[in-house]
Amino acid sequence: MTIIEKQTVNSKNVKDYWVEKFNSGIYSLVFNTKKRWIEYHQADDSIYLFKDTSAELDDDWEEIEIEEFLPKETTYLHTVNQNKDQVEFYFIPFNLVDDDGDDLCTVEEISEE
Repeated sequence: MTIIEKQTVNSKNVKDYWVEKFNSGIYSLVFNTKKRWIEYHQADDSIYLFKDTSAELDDDWEEIEIEEFLPKETTYLHTVNQNKDQVEFYFIPFNLVDDDGDDLCTVEEISEE
């Protein structure tokens, strides 16, 4: 595993984030949030939205823009996991996924690489 980028964020919801690339070609994008169990959404390859679950307004999303890091020549399956104060986006190359869309490796196997 190689950390490609690590950034501190001036944000009300996010402390920092980093991008990791695994030997298998899988990328992970990890956001450390300031509160546990925050709402999140991936708008596109470079824009991620976060909202405190106690926010009064439905449109009170905060936008975090990051530099695009995925190679354009590869197609990826996107998955996401939230664990307390971390939101982890995984980008798995389709050549690592079988025909019915099931992952050929688990998150634990990815993390061990």
